[in-house]
Amino acid sequence: MIETMLFIARADHAKEPLKIGVLDCQGEFSRLASYFDAVAEDKRVRLVMDGTLPIPADPTMFRRAMSNLLSNALDHADAESEIAIRAYRANAYVAVEVTNHGATIPPGHLDKVFDRFYRVNPAREQSAKNMGLGLAIVKSIMESHRGRVDVMSAAGRTTFTLYFPVVV
Repeated sequence: MIETMLFIARADHAKEPLKIGVLDCQGEFSRLASYFDAVAEDKRVRLVMDGTLPIPADPTMFRRAMSNLLSNALDHADAESEIAIRAYRANAYVAVEVTNHGATIPPGHLDKVFDRFYRVNPAREQSAKNMGLGLAIVKSIMESHRGRVDVMSAAGRTTFTLYFPVVV
């Protein structure tokens, strides 16, 4: 927890510029899939990847944000379902989505899920793994990229979308 809080504090007060590079979408998705493959297999969840766009992002920060989203998606995905990871162009952004099938986030919680220490399910408050900081980190990472993160959750699907500005 201390490491996570320090990460957020450093991100909030960063004086060092990000090391924005052009990331190979397929390579990054494959790397993430191989990292989470065992957890997905245990949960009987398939990871499906789609996209070939270059992603303008700091590699370390991109991997941290995506790892947080994939970890959450795996925690909340129904067994025998799939998690889709895809990249596409959305106007002046490269959008990267993580979608899982499972219980949805109630509408009253959607605007709060990026707040520090916020948990949709208060019964999980005793969980050491889930401190309510993962999505706050994702938001901080996206703000440092001058991008944004959105969430939609309805009809058994939850999608988090990262919007990375296209560097011209």
